[in-house]
Amino acid sequence: MPNLIQGADNVARGIFGGLQKIVPKNLVRRVVELNGELGVVSYLDGKPHSVLTLGADEGRIHAIYILTNPEKLAHLPGLPIPPN
Repeated sequence: MPNLIQGADNVARGIFGGLQKIVPKNLVRRVVELNGELGVVSYLDGKPHSVLTLGADEGRIHAIYILTNPEKLAHLPGLPIPPN
């Protein structure tokens, strides 16, 4: 049986702690607007690698969506170059 994590602080720590172990060091993240909602696009070697969005209602997160399918990410632009 899986070990359930409860509470916003514990869930956030678990997600980010786990990601540090498996995420490539050269992954770049940008906060963007996707379908009218805030999300995070991760880029690997300048190309979209994954998208993370949160489902929230009444100030509480009720779902975490992560998309990593290269075919579904193909329409996203590459990593924007930051202004000088």
